[in-house]
Amino acid sequence: MKNKPKIFNELEKFAPLIPAPISWLDVNGVALGGNDLIFQAIGANMSREKVIGKTPYEFYPKDVADPMMDKIKQVVQEKKLIASEESIIDIETGKRRWFLATRAPLFNYSRTNVVGIIATSIEITDRKEAERLRIETELQKVKLKEQEDFKKIVNQAAYDTQSPLAILLILIQRCTGLARKEVFATLKELADITPTNLYWFDENNAVMGANQHNIKSIGGKSITDFIGKTPYDYFPFEMAENAVKHNNLVMQTGRIISKEELTKNL
Repeated sequence: MKNKPKIFNELEKFAPLIPAPISWLDVNGVALGGNDLIFQAIGANMSREKVIGKTPYEFYPKDVADPMMDKIKQVVQEKKLIASEESIIDIETGKRRWFLATRAPLFNYSRTNVVGIIATSIEITDRKEAERLRIETELQKVKLKEQEDFKKIVNQAAYDTQSPLAILLILIQRCTGLARKEVFATLKELADITPTNLYWFDENNAVMGANQHNIKSIGGKSITDFIGKTPYDYFPFEMAENAVKHNNLVMQTGRIISKEELTKNL
């Protein structure tokens, strides 16, 4: 860099003494220097020679470099310190690493213009992983409690009414407002704690899931005997025709329909 601002020369002298990873860039995001700790922090493959004189686009994928450059431009334009969490994929391990990146403007002697940026990146991968595990644990606790509450409700409904209709209404309430994929996931999650026959299928009458009560009641061995099949694949034609007729009527009207149906044990 011609006519290098004095601040960069000072950084070259004092950077090795600073007990934290730091680097400095020009206003276009080109790396001009850094201490050994910064190169250790960003990866063993990132030697000083590979980084100096280059922008993030030359050693990071675009989706990683874009937010970095956005922050660099923001620091230059707003002339203030900006801190943000950033992540990279470690080339050697393939694992994601998280950093708390802090960037601040470097001014000329009269403090009228930004001549560069000083940055530090502190790795917070362990903290992020601990937070992720904590959230997963809390979600699992909530999920288990919801399942237990659901089981109590449906067991009481079955005891009070001796009818699967009340249980079906509870399931419908739980699934209302969910996306298609979430509906099927919810049914799968609650199926085996539902104390009555339960199965579900798509708009073409192809079975997408069932609980053990339903599988055993018609003589099946496992859910794989039914997945992707319609009633025509496992019932005599007349029985299948009757079941499909009722299924289609429910889909056409959007109403609950209760009918007696004769089925054959497989």
